[in-house]
Amino acid sequence: MVQPKQTQANLQKSLSILQAALDSSTDAILVVDTFGKIATFNPQFIRIWGIPEGSLHIGDNEQSLCYALDLLKDRQAFLRRIEEIYKAPKQRHYSELEFKDGRFIESYCQLQFLDGQPLAESGAFATSPSRKPPAGAWRN
Repeated sequence: MVQPKQTQANLQKSLSILQAALDSSTDAILVVDTFGKIATFNPQFIRIWGIPEGSLHIGDNEQSLCYALDLLKDRQAFLRRIEEIYKAPKQRHYSELEFKDGRFIESYCQLQFLDGQPLAESGAFATSPSRKPPAGAWRN
């Protein structure tokens, strides 16, 4: 039988490994819970969306969503896409997001399940290699 201290240590180690994987990814990653609140994100998510440092918080949703919507060329299309993801939860979803400043970001989203129940939605975002931003609009 595993002792509670050992279980806690194992959980801490697993969380540390997962956070290292998130932080080292070249993709921008955002995970929201089933209530639409931010569960976690990596530094690349802040960078690729241009979110001011300290503006994104675990447990937040309204302020962050409003900020993201203001950056997008077609905010209604983005909101419809979120609805589509929740209507077809077992599918992986791809879309290309166009920003007002001319950038294009590829978005891959899917729901995560635990014991058959939705647990969270994970999204990975990357600059679109097929589209180039206007000169000076955005830099890595």
